Amino acid sequence: MDWSILMIICICLSREYAHACDEECKAALIEEFRIMLDSKLNPIQADLRNVKSELTLLGGTVADIYTSTDGLDGRSSQSQLATEAVKKMQETMSEDIRTVKEKVVMYEGKLNAIETIKIKVDSNDINIKEIKTQLTAIESEFEELSEFRNIIKEEVQPIFSILDDKFKPVNHMKEDITTIKDSIRILDRKYGDTLHDISEINDSVKILDRKYGDTLDDISEINEWTKEIHMYTNDATTKQTSMSVEIQEIESKLESYEASIKTIKPIMTKVESFESGIGEISKEHQELTKNIINSEDILLDTFTMTAIGLSRCPEGFFGIMSTHCFKIFKDQKTNWSDAENLCRSHDLVLAEPSDRMAMFLSRFLLHLYGEGSFWLNGQGDGTKFIWLNSNKTLDSNNQLWSPGKPGDRVSHSYCLSLLLIEEDVRNYHGQPYYPYDCSEKKHFPLCEDLIQDTQLLKSPLQNLEENITHKLDDIENKIMESDKILLKSISYSSSIDCPDGLFNIAAQCFKILRDQKRNWVDAKNQCKSRSLKLAQPMDSAACALATYLVVNYGDSSAWVGSTGDGSKFVWCSTERTTLNINSPLWLPSYPGSNFSPNQCVALVFTKSSLRSHPEQVYEVSDYSSLRYTLCEAE
Repeated sequence: MDWSILMIICICLSREYAHACDEECKAALIEEFRIMLDSKLNPIQADLRNVKSELTLLGGTVADIYTSTDGLDGRSSQSQLATEAVKKMQETMSEDIRTVKEKVVMYEGKLNAIETIKIKVDSNDINIKEIKTQLTAIESEFEELSEFRNIIKEEVQPIFSILDDKFKPVNHMKEDITTIKDSIRILDRKYGDTLHDISEINDSVKILDRKYGDTLDDISEINEWTKEIHMYTNDATTKQTSMSVEIQEIESKLESYEASIKTIKPIMTKVESFESGIGEISKEHQELTKNIINSEDILLDTFTMTAIGLSRCPEGFFGIMSTHCFKIFKDQKTNWSDAENLCRSHDLVLAEPSDRMAMFLSRFLLHLYGEGSFWLNGQGDGTKFIWLNSNKTLDSNNQLWSPGKPGDRVSHSYCLSLLLIEEDVRNYHGQPYYPYDCSEKKHFPLCEDLIQDTQLLKSPLQNLEENITHKLDDIENKIMESDKILLKSISYSSSIDCPDGLFNIAAQCFKILRDQKRNWVDAKNQCKSRSLKLAQPMDSAACALATYLVVNYGDSSAWVGSTGDGSKFVWCSTERTTLNINSPLWLPSYPGSNFSPNQCVALVFTKSSLRSHPEQVYEVSDYSSLRYTLCEAE
């Protein structure tokens, strides 16, 4: 309490009670009161202004730290982590600032109340009683304000000191954040979508968040992380350099491929032109073959009927050519032994027709008796047959064998028959021989009587025979020449050169192994031992390949690289998968309906087959069958 003011108040009040208080006393009281207010208010107001100024500076600094992360915002997950770390630091500091602000607001209210009294004093708008009343209240307020000054000294100033300590590394942090931002921008520019190692930055930013999320006490360690980022950047640069070298190598290869393509394109154009020409030649060849077959059929039919009309055979016999008379016993079907005995009982023998005669004989019997089969005088073991009367060999490569026969199953009880099926006689004319088990009672005896009249002059029939034979040979030669022309065109259409010992058909290199017949597995291994593979001719080349083989090596068949179970056949390679069971390349009745494993595909090349079915070359057989081996270059 200011005692000078109290004395003046007491004097003034005594005068007032005595009605003697004058204006001079009042003026002196107000002046003393004003001096007292100013002396106490001014320091407190100065302290508040300093505190508010400090708060403003601190608030701006925190905002500046948060603003420093703007360059990172939205660019990556790492920048989001950095932003969150700064935000946590801002929240921590802001809490301390709010505590001080609340105290400032409270004491500003008290100062405002005292300043209101001072305004009244300054305007002399106060009486002595009011001064007395306010003096007591003001004294209490001043005591609280004095305590506030002590609080500022004891609590607020230390908070400011703590905040100052926290803000000391702020500049370092801002510099490190800038470094991180620059590193991210460099990585972004250099590596775009190929930042394979950028995930390392996630770990660095997470470490930043853990270490600096609340206190940022170890902000100096950002320098170490910056070094790590530089290391990752250098590693990424090294990888980029390596990738660039690989890209250059790939580009160099592409340029080489483009140059090769430019070279190949003219060749492909020529190949397409050749293939077009081959197509036309193939059509002409097929048409020629059909015409030849029709002509041959007419000649065969004419000669057969003429031969029958001019024969000099006894009644009950029919003659083919001028030296053979034949007789058929249609009473019953017999096995081969009974057929032989029946012929001998009539002083005859089982028939042994010549190759040329067999073609006419099969047509005549088909005309006269229809479809059936007839025993002939030949026996064998399945791979070799002997004519028993003349002791001549019927070779397994003879053109008169039915397709796929005699086969390769060795037995001691095979006998020869003349098999007559109208479709086969038309399609496979000249191929009537078929081996059957000698014990089968399914065939008619065909007996023969040899006419030994050597004094007969050459008959008109013999002249006709020689003439027809000459014409058939001429037709045969024309077909061979046509096949050779076609093969030559096909070979020229390919621009590749085959290794020695291999021949070229439609840009594929093949080799036929005719040293011996093998089963399919042995054939495959034999090709492999020569660094070759079992042939897998393209569909467009299969017929040309068969024609080449028959022209150069005669009638036969050979294994190719396809196996199956009867319902599906697979080529033994990854480039081509299946040989369709509906492919037009299958010979009639193949692949059949015998669904069993270990079935393999063979390429059939016989003159008669190619004439009747020029576009059908494949048949199916058990893998254990013996055939030639057809290999192809890998």
